[in-house]
Amino acid sequence: MKRIVWVLYSSFFALSVQAQPLTLNALRTQMQGKGTTWQAGETKMSTMSVEDQKRLLGAPMPDHADYFFTPQSMRTQGNYASSHDWRSSNGRNYASPILDQGRCGSCVAFAAIGQLETQMNIARGTSSTPYEFSPQHLFSCGGGGCETGWTPFSALNFLESDGVPDEACFPYESGAVGTDMACSRTCSDSKSRSMKIARSYMAAFFFSSVDSLKSAIKKGPLLATMTVYEDFMYYKGGVYKYTGGTALGGHAVVIEGWSDADKAWIVRNSWGEDFGEKGYFRVAWNDKSGVGNQAWGIEVGSADGFVTFQNLRDRAVFSGKAQALHVESTYADTQRVRWQVLNGPTVMAENSVTRSSTTTLDTTPIADGKYTIVAIAERANGPVRGQPRDIYILNGKLTGTIALTSHQAGAVLTGKQVLAFNLTYAPIPFTQLIFRAKNPATGEEITRSTPHVASTINLSFETRKLGNGDWDLSLEGLADTQSVLSPTVRVAIKN
Repeated sequence: MKRIVWVLYSSFFALSVQAQPLTLNALRTQMQGKGTTWQAGETKMSTMSVEDQKRLLGAPMPDHADYFFTPQSMRTQGNYASSHDWRSSNGRNYASPILDQGRCGSCVAFAAIGQLETQMNIARGTSSTPYEFSPQHLFSCGGGGCETGWTPFSALNFLESDGVPDEACFPYESGAVGTDMACSRTCSDSKSRSMKIARSYMAAFFFSSVDSLKSAIKKGPLLATMTVYEDFMYYKGGVYKYTGGTALGGHAVVIEGWSDADKAWIVRNSWGEDFGEKGYFRVAWNDKSGVGNQAWGIEVGSADGFVTFQNLRDRAVFSGKAQALHVESTYADTQRVRWQVLNGPTVMAENSVTRSSTTTLDTTPIADGKYTIVAIAERANGPVRGQPRDIYILNGKLTGTIALTSHQAGAVLTGKQVLAFNLTYAPIPFTQLIFRAKNPATGEEITRSTPHVASTINLSFETRKLGNGDWDLSLEGLADTQSVLSPTVRVAIKN
């Protein structure tokens, strides 16, 4: 059975208009003529209309592509390693997990958060992702907008002047609904929970130099901008090099390494792990997309340690009697580590363990729902709290309904379509939605997924990507191992 992976996405910002979208067949013909070797195919991005692709992009770019370089600057000449990747450096993975910006032009905020979390790991010698910051707070309180995007200058200035709190302070919601969230919705103690950067600096500004970027990347990842062209939406792997299509808009990404063998940068994206190479892509030095022509580095303050739950991210689902928690404190004077599960100020469960140990959480006495978990290092000079995490407990049955409200069985679809679904869920929200379109005659199945969930969610797609004929449409909501299915609606595609 042929399987194509899509994802629910849309965000805002565009540079140009394209009357005739670049097709995969046309791109492959151009690639053959130019000897291009990166892998192109239908992806979660290419299945969208050009209008929706543009909404993925939220980094304003100049209306020209001018930048300065010398022949020497486009070659590596310094004394640098032949490759570098912050996902594997000195035996550690310093890179924070790939994030998903969803239906909002918040790529700048997501790039800044990915850069900050990784730089914290580098500066403090950690690799167990003890840091998880809030892109929603950064975006909403710093002045970003889903339809207007944001600038790297503004994001980094805000990180230096105000900082950003943990994800649990202001969970990301704009990705689910595609609209802005008021800064007033952030937690009341966001100021005391915020982390500021020491400073930011320009690693490149309208000047392309392989060695200067390598020098900066050795200190940490770089927030960078790029122009996204139509062909990039078909990227599935390999070293991307512009081949064809018009500019769609400006995008913010993070450069995390390089490869001399590939003559390419290793770049982190914010379109989920099912984009490109598990959320990353490689791009040729001096590519027309301009990755690295504008780039910023950051510095963070030093610290004498941290306390955290290793590899625990927000929205994890727990159930049963023996859920493992890996607790660690690197403060030298740590006496014990205390952890608590909280419902507001009420302690639902707690325990004290040694400074680095595995403990278990018995969730059975706790009602299903949303809670906060926090680790606290008991030190000689007093306790130090780590970043809290929002978690869900689910021992009972996940219930809910999912209904396609925009189309009825037998509908004939053509061109761009927007499907609307209404959702209910209890006792916890779905942590993932999966849309499926299946051709009953051929068995071909197309899926799109998103971690962003709201009571009403829309999905847009180009019917020409499905092909003519009958298709069964459905949506599945998941939380841990449980799921809720919508009724299947059979429609006809006729283009």
